[in-house]
Amino acid sequence: MRFWRREQHLLNGLKRKGISFMPNS
Repeated sequence: MRFWRREQHLLNGLKRKGISFMPNS
């Protein structure tokens, strides 16, 4: 469950940037 914390941190950073690099929206 330690790697999950790192992924969550990355997701939070992407969400703050607006996930603009994700061509899904």
